[in-house]
Amino acid sequence: MRTFINMLGTRKGGGRTYLLQMARYLATRSSRLEGVILVSAELEKETRAAAGRGGGFRILARDVPPLFRILFDQTVLPNLIRQEGCTALFSANNFGCFRSPVPQVTFQRNPIYYSNEFSKLLTRHGGAQERLDYFLRCRHVRISVQTAEANMFPTQAFQDVVLSEMKGVGVPFPKVVHHGFDSAELDNTIAPQGEPAFPDRPIRLFYPTSWAPHKNFAVLFDAIEILHRKNFPFELWLPMARDTTYRGPYAECHYEDFKHLQSARSRVRWLGYLSLPEVGLAYRRADGIVFPSWLETFGYPLVESRVAGKHLFVADTAVNREVGGCSPIYHPPFDSQALAAAVEENVLKPAPRPDRSHEY
Repeated sequence: MRTFINMLGTRKGGGRTYLLQMARYLATRSSRLEGVILVSAELEKETRAAAGRGGGFRILARDVPPLFRILFDQTVLPNLIRQEGCTALFSANNFGCFRSPVPQVTFQRNPIYYSNEFSKLLTRHGGAQERLDYFLRCRHVRISVQTAEANMFPTQAFQDVVLSEMKGVGVPFPKVVHHGFDSAELDNTIAPQGEPAFPDRPIRLFYPTSWAPHKNFAVLFDAIEILHRKNFPFELWLPMARDTTYRGPYAECHYEDFKHLQSARSRVRWLGYLSLPEVGLAYRRADGIVFPSWLETFGYPLVESRVAGKHLFVADTAVNREVGGCSPIYHPPFDSQALAAAVEENVLKPAPRPDRSHEY
């Protein structure tokens, strides 16, 4: 079977991690699997490096602006699939091809299209164009699910949400398939290297994410303001550019979040865009990982932090509980006082042992 894997919509975050690990895995299965992986032009170099020279999958890159990607999937993609001689389509970016020329499986990985809370947030702080775009995308993703032969979900908790939201129309062949991990790669990039704890420096808190409205930065910033007022010795590492440079989607939501960062602004280190090896280095050098996101489908940091042997402070949600298990220290998702108290009371304790007991 020759498979066409559509990852064109992937840009950063967990989607990028998933893409690169999948490309690396498929390169080791050349005798069994073959096909094409379609990626954005900006991730072509990284994907080719991950895939190496082995494997039966060819990397195909296209430069398609995000606003035109859905149109691309419905008009250009079917012809590409035919030209490549593929017999199956794996749509791994939520949206599918409505009239796919071959059997199609979608992988639903973005929770915002099924969240009433996100919709309310956008109603309060989103622009008219953003609300319209969100409505159309929600409609599109539901049609994608209904027209596919099968639909994959990275956690049971997220699948339950989708099945509940689409109870009236049904979801063809739903299947929970956890994100895969390259354990050896995790060990090489994330596993602790024996750096002594707190050698005359502030405690390092790392939030391995890019900004989005559901990543709960308002609560995180309120929490570090509390710690700052208590003169707690810490700094917060964020793998993104300084907030004043943001010009992306949901700009008003971004502005509202960053209004919560006031006197503690000097405690934030803006690391900028990080490659995967650089992310691994940040894990090794951090003392604690914060993950206050209230809306996830999987959450790579929940697994990566365990491998790194770091204190992990996590919003208490069904998905985070399913993936994180009993290892993290949970706090109510919208309680900044609880998050600050959890960090203050626990981050100075001996770090947990690296844990790979959960396999995905």
